[in-house]
Amino acid sequence: MTLDELYKILLSDNPSDSIKSNEERIFEIIPELRTCKGFNQNNEWHIYDVYEHIMHVVDGVPANKVMRLAALFHDIGKPASYKEDENGIGHFKGHWDESIKAFIAFADKFELDEIIRNRVIDLIYYHDMHIDKLDDNELKDVINKFGIEGIRELYELKRSDLLAQNPKYYFILDDYDKQEKEVLSSLIERVKEEYNSIKTPEEILEFMNKNISYGWIDNEGGRHLNELVGFRKKYRISSLNETLETGLGTCIEQVYLMHILLDKIGINNKMFCTRVYEGRDFNNLEAEEHLHCFVLYYLNGKVYQIEHPDMERAGIHEFSFEEEAVSKLNAHYEEMADGITRPVTVFTNVEPGLSFKEFNEYINSLDNNRVMN
Repeated sequence: MTLDELYKILLSDNPSDSIKSNEERIFEIIPELRTCKGFNQNNEWHIYDVYEHIMHVVDGVPANKVMRLAALFHDIGKPASYKEDENGIGHFKGHWDESIKAFIAFADKFELDEIIRNRVIDLIYYHDMHIDKLDDNELKDVINKFGIEGIRELYELKRSDLLAQNPKYYFILDDYDKQEKEVLSSLIERVKEEYNSIKTPEEILEFMNKNISYGWIDNEGGRHLNELVGFRKKYRISSLNETLETGLGTCIEQVYLMHILLDKIGINNKMFCTRVYEGRDFNNLEAEEHLHCFVLYYLNGKVYQIEHPDMERAGIHEFSFEEEAVSKLNAHYEEMADGITRPVTVFTNVEPGLSFKEFNEYINSLDNNRVMN
């Protein structure tokens, strides 16, 4: 089974059905999952064997790669860590370490994206941790590691995990809700304090690295991390406040945020959009996306780009003049689009709530602001 085939199964509406109908092929690439099937947990917390428990958790988390992979692997190390006490009760101390081992073997085999790999590992490691029992320093470490979107993911996994256990313990869901609300409130307050204290472009990049992930909120409130499935159909531009409070933004939101921060510290800057041209009447909502926004700032006779949404190029890049910067950056994205010529347009505003098509029409309306044709 290929990675793409596995992703297709995991991202389906009821992935456990497809996993079970393809389990022999899946067991070949994830042998630890075979051991989970029929493995009795012998513990009052659990009403399913390890395999069935995992299936319920996979069904219960949002349909994105990070969450579905984390759910699939979160307890996969339980058989390897199983111990019974004198009363015949099963315990799985440190099972998250065995689960991480299995996931790393899988990630290495399929050369998973580094961002996905690291987020899944963190979710597996912390999914069973009692966040409410951490001291202030430990809690600060967790908050810094996960960020806003990561905390939401962690509690989504914890809820789905609990709902796949004995219903007598469902009362803990209220505790999870309270914990998540308190942690997010503290984190969002810290993010906004940092936002207001930024003084240099380097601090802007540090702020983005720490607090903003590539992702988007769809028109139904669903969150999408590091993927563009359904983007053209469901995307709506988030407001600046939404970007700060969700910790998510595409190149559109991220560039606008960096533009606002540069304005705040008094540094001249411009926003640019490079894209494969599509007219006002385009209606191909299934096409692959070929649009990227970037921001240039001008300081001490030099031109600089802060790149964050394109993580492969994340950093501050120096150029001698604007034309050089635009030409080199556009050449990079033309190469990614198989050499298709891309116009580059200066834009000045990002209006919350616009769909992708509406944003494209806005950029098209600025033909007089094109700097490259």
